Amino acid sequence: MPIISSIGRKALPVRILIWAIYVVLTLGGVTMVYPLLLMVSGSVKGGFDSPDLDVIPQFLTDETTFFQRYLESKYSANLGSLNDAWGTDHVDWKEIRRPDGVSSSQLDDFDQFRRSREISPRWRLLGHIATAALNQRVFKRELLEESNADLLRVGELLGITFRSWAEVRPKQQKIARMMESSDKLLERTERYKSSRPVEDMILIDAEGHWKTSTVFSRYERNLEKYRRQTGRSVRSWAEVHLKATPPDSSTTPAERADWEAYVRQKAPFAFLKIAPSAAESFHAFLRRAHGNDIKRLNKSYGSSYGAFDEIPFSASQAVAGAGFVDFNRFIREAAPLSALSLDGPNFRYHDFLRNRFHGDIAAARAAWRVSWKDFEEAAMPTAAMDWRDFQNQKSRLRWEFLIRNYSHVLDFLARHGRGIQNTLILCVLFLVTHLTINPLAAYALSRFGLPSTYKILLFCMATVAFPGEVMMIPSFLQLKEFNLLNTFWALVLPGLASGYSIFLLKGFFDSLPRELYESATIDGAGEWTVFWNITMALSKPILAVMALSSFTGAFGTFFYALIICPDEKMWTLMVWLYQLQMISGSQSINYAALCLSSIPTLLVFIFCQRIILRGIVVPSEK
Repeated sequence: MPIISSIGRKALPVRILIWAIYVVLTLGGVTMVYPLLLMVSGSVKGGFDSPDLDVIPQFLTDETTFFQRYLESKYSANLGSLNDAWGTDHVDWKEIRRPDGVSSSQLDDFDQFRRSREISPRWRLLGHIATAALNQRVFKRELLEESNADLLRVGELLGITFRSWAEVRPKQQKIARMMESSDKLLERTERYKSSRPVEDMILIDAEGHWKTSTVFSRYERNLEKYRRQTGRSVRSWAEVHLKATPPDSSTTPAERADWEAYVRQKAPFAFLKIAPSAAESFHAFLRRAHGNDIKRLNKSYGSSYGAFDEIPFSASQAVAGAGFVDFNRFIREAAPLSALSLDGPNFRYHDFLRNRFHGDIAAARAAWRVSWKDFEEAAMPTAAMDWRDFQNQKSRLRWEFLIRNYSHVLDFLARHGRGIQNTLILCVLFLVTHLTINPLAAYALSRFGLPSTYKILLFCMATVAFPGEVMMIPSFLQLKEFNLLNTFWALVLPGLASGYSIFLLKGFFDSLPRELYESATIDGAGEWTVFWNITMALSKPILAVMALSSFTGAFGTFFYALIICPDEKMWTLMVWLYQLQMISGSQSINYAALCLSSIPTLLVFIFCQRIILRGIVVPSEK
C-alpha cells in the first residue's frame, strides 16, 4: 500500500514534495555517475589533457586538441624535442595550433626529401616511444616473440638485467652534446627504428636546436631584444636563420657571438664538422693537456697510440670516455673558428632545393609562393608536415588513443606474476568458504536456540567494532608461527567466518516461517535436508548480497595481501595494479587500471542484481 494515496498526490504541496524527491534522487545519481564518467574519460587521455574535467575527451570532438595529442605522442611527451624540430619556443602543448602557409607541392617535395638518404640516422629520433605508446609496445612485442616471453633471455640478448617487463623499452641517443654510449639495447633500437615508417620519425633541425639552446635563452625569448642587439628587422623567430659556416663581416657582432657560442658550447657532435686543417691544432692541444706524455694519454683513453699524431681527428670518433672530454675542451677553447662548420637536415634541405630548382630561387618563389631571397632562408616545413601526417592517419590515431592505456595495463598484468590467476583462485575460495561457514553458524544459532546465543551474537558484533588494519599485525605474527605466509590459507583463514555475516544471516533465518521446518520434520527430512532445501533455498537474496560482498572483499584486497604474501608469485591483481601505478607515473594509465579492475565487480553485480532486489522487495511485502 503506497504511503501517499492517489487523491493526496493531486495536492500542490504533495506534488512539490514528490518532485523534490525526484530532484534529490537525480542529483544523488549524478554525483555517483559523474566521477565514474570522469575516470573513464581520463583513462583515454594523454599527459597534457588528463587534468581536464570533461566527460567526453576533447580530442574526440576538437581537431586542435586531437592534433596536440598526436604531437604529444609523436614527440614522446617531450616539448623540447618538438621545439628543436619546429624551431619554436612553446611552453605548453595547448599553445600549439594548426600550422598554415605551406603549399601542398612544397610538402610533397619535403616528403620526398625526408625519405631520401641525405638524412643521417643520427639526425632522426624514433617517435611514439613514451609509456604505452605504439612503438614502445611493438618494440616490446618483438622482444617477447624473439625470447619466447623469457625476461632472462631478453636480458641476455640486450646485455641488461631487467627486473620486470615494464623496464623493457627503446633507448636512443639524445640530440645534445654529451657522451654517447653504445650498447646492445641502443643497437637494437636503431635496428628497430630503421623498420618504422618515416611518419614516426622525429627530424631534429640544427637551426631549431640552435634557437632553443642558445638564441631563446640569450635573448630571453624577447624578439624586440633580439632586434635591438642584432640590428635585424625580423618579424618573427621564423625569419632568424642559422648559417652553416662562420658568419662573415656582413653580420653583426651579436650574430657572430650567437653562432660561436652555439658551435663551441651547445652544438651536438652529430651536427658539428671540423676541417682537417685543424688536426695540427688538436694534436698540439692534446700534448699540452697530457704533458706531452703519450703513455699518460693511452692510460686515460685505454688505447695504444705510438704518437699524438696517430690519434683520429673526427667529431664522430670522439663521443665517449676521456676522448669526449678532450675533444669537447678543444672545441670550446682551442679550435680555430674558421675550421668549424655545421651540418644537419636543414642544410641538406637547402642543397635539395638547389637541385630541385637548379639553383633558381625565382623558380622556387613562383612554384611555392614564398618570399625567400636565397635558399638559405628556407626552413624545413616540419610543423606543416606533422599536420599532414596527422590528417592522413586520423582514424587509426583515434582508435590508438582509445585503447592505448588499456593495452598497456593488460600487457602489464599478463607479463607480471600470476595476479589474475591468484585473484581468481582467491575469489572462488572466499565465495565457497563464506557461503558455507557463515550460513552453517547462523543456522545453528537460529534453529536450535542455544542458551548462549545472545552472548555469541554480541561477540560476533564486537569484531565489527575494530577496523581490519588493527588485526593485520597480529594475524601476520600468528600466520608466521604456523608457517602459512605466502599461501592461500594465509589469505582465507583470517576471514573464514564473519561476525557481521553471521548476525545478518541469523536475523534472516529467524524471519523464515517455522511451519516449513515443522512440516519437513513430520515428513522425515533430516537436518541437512532442511538446511539445504529449505533454509538455503529461501535465503538466495541474502546469500547473493553476501556473495557480492565476499567477492568485492577478495577481489579488492591489497594491503593485507601485500603484507601476508610478500612473495611476488602470490601477489593478487590489486597488488600488481599498485606496482603499475608506481612505475607508470601516468594519471591516465592509473585511470585505465581502475576502470579495468571495476569490470569484474560490475559484472558480478549485474548477475546478482535480480536476486539482490528480491532481497529488498520480498521482506517489505511479507
